[in-house]
Parts: sequence; structure tokens; C-alpha cells
Amino acid sequence: MGDESSTALTPKDRLDVCLKLADAAWRDFDTRRAYEWKANFGLWAGLAGLAVLCLRGDVAIQGAWRTAVMAASIAVGLVYVLLWTPGLHKRNRNDQAVAQSLWTQAAQIATLTRPHEPEPTSTFKNWSHLSQIIITAILLILAGLALFARVGAG
Repeated sequence: MGDESSTALTPKDRLDVCLKLADAAWRDFDTRRAYEWKANFGLWAGLAGLAVLCLRGDVAIQGAWRTAVMAASIAVGLVYVLLWTPGLHKRNRNDQAVAQSLWTQAAQIATLTRPHEPEPTSTFKNWSHLSQIIITAILLILAGLALFARVGAG
């Protein structure tokens, strides 16, 4: 059939493939991260807006509606913390690892030595994920307190 040498990639072709695949993985990470932060800020603005409107008295949610709004807010928070962010962070870590691995392979193909990257000094490696969860939890608590703070007024 075909000659093996005609289908083998040259070192330059292998280098190009590694760089293009690494770039694609990094672009996927970067795009996902941009949408993630837009969704975070949207959720946070909504929770903060609910709290402000309730505290100022611009919105008076009464009785069962108050409980329903709080239950819906908690449900959104749980979906966010337990389902949405862990999946995003897993895919982000995977894309970062793939890009780093491909860049290392590209450096090896090009016979370059890649400098050793020191391990992070922080013992908490996923500070971004934790900060998103903490901010969301704080805003959920504030929205809940604001929702029920005007019980006597409504």
C-alpha cells in the first residue's frame, strides 16, 4: 500500500501540530473562562440587586412569594456551586494541562530546554474557584437577609 515514510510527519510538521493543538486548547480555556466570569457577574449582580431592592423597600415580596424567591435563590446557588462551577473548573484544568503538555512536546521537538516552572507556593491551589463560591454564598446570605428583613414593614 502506502510508503510509511510518506505519511510520517517531519519534525517541523510535528512542531506545527503541537503548537496549533496547544493554541486550540488554550483558546477553549480562555473562551470558557470569559463566559464563566460573565455568568458570575450576572448572578452576583442579580443577587445584589435583589438585596438592594428589598432593603430600600422598592420591592415588597410578601408571604409565600418571599419563601419561593428565597428557595429559588438557594436552588440557583446550589446548582452553581455543586454542578456548574466544578464542571467548568475541571474542563479548564484539562485544557490548561493539554496546552502545557503540548508546549513541552513542542519545546522537545525544537530541542529547546523549557525552564522549570516552580510549584505554586500557596497551599490552596484553587483559590479562584473558592473565591467564586464564597462571593456567591455571601451574596445569597445578604439577599436572603434583605428579603426577610422587611417582614414587619410588609
